[in-house]
Amino acid sequence: MKKKHIFIYLTIFIFSGIILRLSVSKNDVPSDCYGQLTQNYGKKKLAVLITLEFLQKNKTGKLNVSGNYQDENGLNLYISRQVSFNYEEINNKLIATSESVSIKPNDTMDNTWLGLFFADFLMRENRGIVLDNYQTINGDIVYLSDGIPALYCNKMH
Repeated sequence: MKKKHIFIYLTIFIFSGIILRLSVSKNDVPSDCYGQLTQNYGKKKLAVLITLEFLQKNKTGKLNVSGNYQDENGLNLYISRQVSFNYEEINNKLIATSESVSIKPNDTMDNTWLGLFFADFLMRENRGIVLDNYQTINGDIVYLSDGIPALYCNKMH
């Protein structure tokens, strides 16, 4: 698996009746987003919850990832990280650059293992990620990585 993007192979959200369309303006960025990932790499498994908060005033945000990693030998690790980032929107894309990566005290995940599943954006400062953004009929936004839904952002929060 490539570690090109942090959100590759995220679980497709089941939102029956959502029709996506292009063209999200700068004013449409919702403040709260969430996602869920369950990913396998051989007999290794990672299951995480993802939350994202945008601060439109200064084009910054915070990404939180927490969850568990298990392997075939019974190794069980926990991940709990927060990435502060700057972002901009260009041509229906969210372009984010990590400013800081905070590893919480209960995080036991080694970057070597984490690198099997995620790009450097979750591990190091000054790393970037690009996500396509699509607006739903009701004004919410879905961010995609390599065509796979990664985050669902509810405009009503």
